[in-house]
Amino acid sequence: MSQPADPHDKAVVFHQDRRKLAVLGLIGVAFVAMGISFITHPEFWRRGGYARDYIEVMGWITAPLFSLLLAVEIVSLARPTKVNLGPDGVTITTAWRTYSRPWDAVGDFKIRKYGRNRMVIFNDVTPANRRLAEINRRISGATSAMPPALNVDPEQLLTALEAAKARWGG
Repeated sequence: MSQPADPHDKAVVFHQDRRKLAVLGLIGVAFVAMGISFITHPEFWRRGGYARDYIEVMGWITAPLFSLLLAVEIVSLARPTKVNLGPDGVTITTAWRTYSRPWDAVGDFKIRKYGRNRMVIFNDVTPANRRLAEINRRISGATSAMPPALNVDPEQLLTALEAAKARWGG
């Protein structure tokens, strides 16, 4: 039989920082503009010694790819990702779906550095997609990662995750 919920057991919620998302969106706009410039003005970019065809192909790759990423940023600005740490585990709500993992299914939280960027990674005992989890493990050393651009530093998120798991994870 489960114990009644403690009224003091309030969930901790983190949101994506809209300012960080806006900066990422501006970077996306710059790359879309650059891709369009590669397509429309390849002669301008030939100063680097690259062939005209190469520059145009790079434009046709860059512009659509970053347009798609820019669309994702716009959706994320409208509905930022939310990370909820509560008695039932970790719940992540994105623009497209919500998924939850109980505390006994997640662990080994740590910070992974990629150049100047840092993110919290962790192992998920029951990942939704085992193939993707294996690719993640090979690249980062863990099967999953927390969403980027949250309103807290990775160190603060790591501390909150460890405290929540200690408190509610048993």
